[in-house]
Amino acid sequence: MDAALIILVLLIGVALAFDFMNGLHDAANSIATVVATRVLSPPLAVLWAAGFNFAAFFVFGVAVANTIGKGIISPDIISDAVIFGALMAAIGWNVITWLRGMPERLRIPCDAPDATAQLVRAVQERVQGKSA
Repeated sequence: MDAALIILVLLIGVALAFDFMNGLHDAANSIATVVATRVLSPPLAVLWAAGFNFAAFFVFGVAVANTIGKGIISPDIISDAVIFGALMAAIGWNVITWLRGMPERLRIPCDAPDATAQLVRAVQERVQGKSA
C-alpha cells in the first residue's frame, strides 16, 4: 500500500475520532432541554438531533469551510502534520474538558488550526534558516 494512502486513511480515522468525541461532548447540550422538559424521549431526542445535524449540511452548505479556505489559513502551510496536530489537540482538549466537567464553551477556539499553522510556519522558517 502506498504511504500517501496510509497517511490519508489514518487522517480520516483521526478526523472521525474527533467528530465522535465532539459529538459526544455536544450531545448533552443539544438534547438536554427537550428531554428535561419531557417534550421528547431520550432515544427520540438523539434521533432528532442526529437528523438535524445531518440536514444542516444540505441547508447551510460548506460556507465555513469556504471561508477558512479563502484566506484565514494559508494553504501553503497546511500539511499532514498540521492537520494531525490540530485534530489531536482538539481531541485532547475535548477529553480534558469532559473528564474535568468543564463547561462546553471552554473548548478550543475556532482559530486553533490557524495558530497551529502559524506555529508550524515559524518552525519551518527557523529550520530553513529564515527569520520568523
